[in-house]
Amino acid sequence: MSKTRIGIIICLIILFILGVLFGYAYINDKSDNTDVISNDFLTKNDYFKDKQVKILGDTIEIDGKVITKKNGYYLMDVKTGEDEFYCNFVGAVQSELGVSYDDALNVCLKTISGEVDFGVIHAEKQDDKTILTVNYNDKTKVITENLVSFGDIVRLDDYVTINSSSIKINNISYGVTKSMNLFNLCGYVSGGTGALNVSVYDKNKSVIGTEIYNVTKSGNFCVNFFDLNDDVYFYSFS
Repeated sequence: MSKTRIGIIICLIILFILGVLFGYAYINDKSDNTDVISNDFLTKNDYFKDKQVKILGDTIEIDGKVITKKNGYYLMDVKTGEDEFYCNFVGAVQSELGVSYDDALNVCLKTISGEVDFGVIHAEKQDDKTILTVNYNDKTKVITENLVSFGDIVRLDDYVTINSSSIKINNISYGVTKSMNLFNLCGYVSGGTGALNVSVYDKNKSVIGTEIYNVTKSGNFCVNFFDLNDDVYFYSFS
């Protein structure tokens, strides 16, 4: 084989390797084109129209505050006093998906305060800040003021506020730990003290468990039910 032919083959091999490397770099460097929204939504939002907005790839800087886009979420470091600023950003993100701006803002503020956690918007407390994230492809649940009375049977996934003459219960959530065969019902109670009868029901609205929770002060609470896990469909307080 002539030296010329060998040289051509070597050049082709080098070009092939370079092509593979550049192609790999491009695939790993390009933005995710499957995202529901893109960063330019900020230019359309009234809250940010008078602010200095810089968009550099997956990093957004608004009046010097940095927001990072990663793996389907926007990530924010929220320090004391910055809740409303960042929650307005969250409102802008969610409004692009069809959620009311004010509803998303409300959910965000209550998520940071620890009153709710619907998942799409999430807050994790650290020593001097809160790590706030919002999924930019999914809609958050919203908070509606659905008032029910003590003794009413409530569906697990309904967002309600339960009122009696002296006690108010809201921000109710539930969890299931299958490894422990455990179901827990949590919420925030305020306005009074006394014993709460907490009952849970199966899909036919038959009582399958009752526990008593003694309210001594306003605050978060959880009631645990063992040997029930995902058998629960409804609950009531009385």
